[in-house]
This record gives sequence, C-alpha cells and structure tokens, in this order.
Amino acid sequence: MIPAKSSCTAIYIRVSLEEQAKYGFSIDGQLNELKQYCKLNKLGIHDTYIDRGLPAAKQPDVPS
Repeated sequence: MIPAKSSCTAIYIRVSLEEQAKYGFSIDGQLNELKQYCKLNKLGIHDTYIDRGLPAAKQPDVPS
C-alpha cells in the first residue's frame, strides 16, 4: 500500500510599510490568517518566514 501524501506548506509574511501594519496587515494578523487557512485546508506548516521589510543596511544579519 502506498502511503497518502501529506500537504505541507511554508508561510511567508511581509510588511513593508507602517501603514500596512495599521490597517490589519500586521505580521501577527497575517500569521493568524495564514495559520487558520492552513488548518481549514488541512495543510501542514513546514516553516514560517517573516520579512519585516527592513532595508538591507538595517538588518542585523546582513553585512554592510
């Protein structure tokens, strides 16, 4: 018997403008919506990637 394939996805979240965060597109808001979507559609979450929209020069792990 062949095992059933499981569906797995990654979540990518990005907020680039302060205005987006003000109007319901905050990182927490997006994460909650996407987790709920995955739950309703029986998708496993492999990983979550968060892009806070910082310029490369201001990101702590990016060399100048």
